[in-house]
Amino acid sequence: RLDAAPTPGATRVNVYPLRYADAPSLVRVLSQLVGGPAPPPAEPRPHGSSLARGGMLRTESALGYDGGLGAPPPAAVPPPAQPEPASAGAAAAIPLAAPVRITADPATNTLIVSATPEDWETLRAVIEKLDVRRRQVFVEAIILEATIDKLRSLGVEFQAGTAFDGHRALAQANLSLPPGGALADPTSLPGLILAAASNHMVKLPDGREVPAHTVLLTALETDSDLNVLSAPNIVTTDNEEAEIVVGRNVPFVASRATSATNLQNLFTTIERHDVGIMLRMTPQITADDFVRLTLFEEVSDIDPTSVGDPTQVGPTTTVRTASTAVAARDGQTVVIGGLLADTLRQDERSVPYLGKIPVLGALFRKRDGRRMKTNLLVFLTPHVIASDEQMADTSVEQRERMRAAMPKALGRRPELAGPSWQPRGRGPR
Repeated sequence: RLDAAPTPGATRVNVYPLRYADAPSLVRVLSQLVGGPAPPPAEPRPHGSSLARGGMLRTESALGYDGGLGAPPPAAVPPPAQPEPASAGAAAAIPLAAPVRITADPATNTLIVSATPEDWETLRAVIEKLDVRRRQVFVEAIILEATIDKLRSLGVEFQAGTAFDGHRALAQANLSLPPGGALADPTSLPGLILAAASNHMVKLPDGREVPAHTVLLTALETDSDLNVLSAPNIVTTDNEEAEIVVGRNVPFVASRATSATNLQNLFTTIERHDVGIMLRMTPQITADDFVRLTLFEEVSDIDPTSVGDPTQVGPTTTVRTASTAVAARDGQTVVIGGLLADTLRQDERSVPYLGKIPVLGALFRKRDGRRMKTNLLVFLTPHVIASDEQMADTSVEQRERMRAAMPKALGRRPELAGPSWQPRGRGPR
């Protein structure tokens, strides 16, 4: 009785180890193919040991999540309700003779299929066509930013003071500094300074003494150029999202608590945010070697002209973003975004009416002008990598670029190891 032919149509358990495809993702595709409900997407695996997290092995199936190793799930997390298996041919894209059960084991990247031999052969042919090596994309990004900032300041500032009968009087015009500050030492002011002061001194209520009559002629022009060149590179698989972040983690003041009685600072909550260059993209390779890039790019930096006290409100950041989808051939360079900003600001401080007098009005006013231009360009060049040889060539090329750039910073040529990849049949035996 034991040496008997298998029963026709009997269900068997088949194990199929995948080479390239992701088992949980493939289960969701096959579940829709056989007519069963697709399991929910797998949650991202947290970092650290599974023992420290107190979790247990769980696998996905066409009917939901199955408890791993036959153990029941924890009581705190009840398993989701499992519907009945899909009947043969019910809403299925392929004809099946009996209900099929498909489970994924993420630890070994293996599919476990419970089906009849006939149905298994049908599913196996589909799995073999899906379990193929996908091509990869190497994207070179160049981010160019040029900023030109010009500042001009020209004007006359003066003050006059006197004391009589124990009283003091002080008058000033166009002064951007408090009395007794830089006026006491005009050499501390930047730019061209012409100053004149009388010998008579006036004592302020705080005890400081300032000249009774002071006149300042200031002329200042500042030019600053900023050029930023960033070249982040990243490699990803076809239809897989990739992200690269190059920058700093800057603290920001989130909240502050003070005492209602003495207004003392009790505590301050600090949040940290990334500031720099962030590039997120998803490439899709077409049959004719076109690469469709769906990407999001962000360039942020700390603005030196902060609003308020940075120690109280935190730094001010400048953010420039671009979100788009472009298509380019293998090795073709495209420009995904450009930003040209031209800012002109003029400030004037003057004595009412006197500053409007022709010619003589220049003695009663001060003008500040600032012009800033910013130009931002982003270039992208995708390269399709279809073989190990192309990956090795790309690695060697990037290594040589770094080797050529390092002497400028280190003053010597660094020693870098060669690529570990070797063609078949040429390696050591």
